[in-house]
Amino acid sequence: MTKKLTPTVEIELDKKRPMALDLNAMVTFEDITGESFFDAMSKMQTMMSAKIVRALLYACLSSGDEDIEIVPSDVGRMITAENIPYVTEKILELATLSMPQTEAKGEGKNESRSTG
Repeated sequence: MTKKLTPTVEIELDKKRPMALDLNAMVTFEDITGESFFDAMSKMQTMMSAKIVRALLYACLSSGDEDIEIVPSDVGRMITAENIPYVTEKILELATLSMPQTEAKGEGKNESRSTG
């Protein structure tokens, strides 16, 4: 079994399930939707669509559990009007953990400086 290099986040749906956001999840999302993963993530808080939420959750669940045997329509049945805010919150939490953090220019770097 391959060691997981990406962080996981647990989500409570029909049961507790791990989600991961690696390159495979991004490609799965793009294969399903035909949309850029990065474009979708940038629009997620302002232009949410049911298609994007279901595809993101499916892709993240598929990468979180290599032995999962569900299809996108199964995932769609796990998302309701009541839990969609929770689902999107967990996806955003996972994205925050999985994406590289950018630092402001010059901050947090050990730069050698000459003092004399």
